[in-house]
Amino acid sequence: MKYFDSGTRDPSQALAKWFEEVLSEEIAELRLQTGFFSLDGTGLLVPALDRASREDYPTRILIGSNDASTLHDDVAGLASIMRIPRGNAQLGIVSFGGAYFHPKTYHIRRRDGTEAAFVGSANLTASGLALHVEAGIALDTREGDSAHQLSQIAAAIDAWFNEKRDGLTVVTGPDTLKELVDNGVLAI
Repeated sequence: MKYFDSGTRDPSQALAKWFEEVLSEEIAELRLQTGFFSLDGTGLLVPALDRASREDYPTRILIGSNDASTLHDDVAGLASIMRIPRGNAQLGIVSFGGAYFHPKTYHIRRRDGTEAAFVGSANLTASGLALHVEAGIALDTREGDSAHQLSQIAAAIDAWFNEKRDGLTVVTGPDTLKELVDNGVLAI
């Protein structure tokens, strides 16, 4: 387990550094959930998302649209990068009246079966990755962290899609995004 705290302003303490390290590995599964999202925060993820779509490995992403702050164009761009619709890709927008979807959890499973995760305060935005002061914990089975705990992180993200939880809209294509705009969930 490793503690990250970007309050030191040391770039090695940012979520971006964690992504750089784990995404250089051979990934077999990718799961993310973030309270706030902007497409400019995905630069480090694009090669992994591109591989995921070419190799069709499981990719599950949950994005909060809190106070309708998430932009249609950002989600459309992510859906395009993920090549939605795609069998092993799921993209969900979560929105509640009177509450925020606010987790920031990032999980990967490598081809060798090992897992890594980052759980903390950083959103998947350019500011969250490297600019804001954020803190979090990185876990990795290669470092002796509990495989059970890491599997629980993956299962918590999967549960949103498996249980079709209230507040979740699964993006199946452009029509879904239009509905979310029409319903005031995504902003233009």
